[in-house]
Amino acid sequence: MNRLSKTLIFLVIAGSLSLAGMTAFAQDAPPAAAPAPAGIQKQVELPWFIMTVKPIFGGGAGSVDFEWELNNRAAEHDETVNFRGVGYLGLSPEAFFMPTKGRHFVISASLPLISGTGKFAETDDPAKRIDGDKLRFNAIHLALGLGYQWYFGAEQRTNLMLLSHLGGGTFRYAVEHDGEEYVSDPLRSWYFDISIGSTHRFANNFILGGSLDFSNLGFSGQSADDEFLDAYTEGGLGSMRLNAILGYAFF
Repeated sequence: MNRLSKTLIFLVIAGSLSLAGMTAFAQDAPPAAAPAPAGIQKQVELPWFIMTVKPIFGGGAGSVDFEWELNNRAAEHDETVNFRGVGYLGLSPEAFFMPTKGRHFVISASLPLISGTGKFAETDDPAKRIDGDKLRFNAIHLALGLGYQWYFGAEQRTNLMLLSHLGGGTFRYAVEHDGEEYVSDPLRSWYFDISIGSTHRFANNFILGGSLDFSNLGFSGQSADDEFLDAYTEGGLGSMRLNAILGYAFF
């Protein structure tokens, strides 16, 4: 047997042993995990409760109906006065609950407090008691919100939410007339809005965002016992509000 034949026999035996070893290793090794089907992502944990505080910046216009009783209730004097140029600031703590498994449905409870100023419209009617007078007001409401939110991003940290709030509370106003300020008693009040907003949840669960509200509040009741505001009043304020949202998420 020449040297070439011995070399070929050695290569055949070595190759056979190598193939046998690789086959045995493949049988002993654990099977590789199957790749996840396309379109299926790992479930992301989402918060069930978020506590926020919202600084409020708003403005709008409205009107008030005054009904004075004159001559020991023998006669009445009624007038409707518009007010405009209203601007106000406020603060609203709001708690958001996401009770469903997908965390899309939202229930909220809030306590918006606002304070602002405006001016009653000027008129040429000499019978009008309110004519170009300054208005100051404050209000507090307890409101319930219902809505829905959508999440974006791989970790679903950003959302878009649409909510509506409805609540009741009190409204109090003051009129500056002929150099004197007359302040009403707290009046019954209701509140309604439609709100659209967005927030982002950071890695430390801090929440930052904002929302835009289209709101309307109404009020009614006997204003006061003093001579000028001894009137039954009923009115409303429509406004647009811009809110910042600061909060923290809980899991």
